[in-house]
Amino acid sequence: MSLGNGTRSTDDTVEVKVVVGTSGPVGGYAARVPRGYMEGPASEEREAELERLERPQPPPVEERAAVYGSTADDPAKHFIGWLDDVDPDELFASGEAWGLSVVRRAV
Repeated sequence: MSLGNGTRSTDDTVEVKVVVGTSGPVGGYAARVPRGYMEGPASEEREAELERLERPQPPPVEERAAVYGSTADDPAKHFIGWLDDVDPDELFASGEAWGLSVVRRAV
């Protein structure tokens, strides 16, 4: 009597037929699926990253915190000074400046 998938039974014995080939799973992977990570788009992206790393990097830009706001002399928002040199809270509290903001600027 045939049980399918290469298995046959005669009375009380079971015989299993094992076929060795490349059409089924091999080591947990299907034979037609590439097993290497570095294939296709993944390898192209890695090669591009290596090329970017080989190029010289521009020096880092030095930045400082700048205070912008309005004053009685110039009601339009403008540069007032560097945060290290002026205190925006003090300028606002004294009424000398308003609409203050602190932004990072390259020097």
